[in-house]
Amino acid sequence: GDPSRVVDLCRQALAYGTLADLADGVAAVLGDPDVVVVRAKNRLGDEFGALGGTFRAVLLNLRLVSAEARTRGLAGHVCEVLLLLACAAGAPQAAVGGFGDGHERYTRWRDLVGER
Repeated sequence: GDPSRVVDLCRQALAYGTLADLADGVAAVLGDPDVVVVRAKNRLGDEFGALGGTFRAVLLNLRLVSAEARTRGLAGHVCEVLLLLACAAGAPQAAVGGFGDGHERYTRWRDLVGER
């Protein structure tokens, strides 16, 4: 494949206690002048419920465009941030970089329906 399409070499998850807190987190990222959101997916919707397993989150692919990111040559790098509810399956693992089995079930579902 094309390595320029890789967007999750740098991935982090943020777990929130409430949906309102998660929404505030999304708003903070979207409002940050040092961040450009390249792609956003809302996997909290009903369409991701039964079929998508328990891996429900807001996925943001973003670039940091601060002066420091430009100086370090990182402004073109796309990273992935997952914002999810702490009560979601795998949330404790997500906070330290893993995703429990919810992500594995989601990946199988995604591959079946052909979504990328």
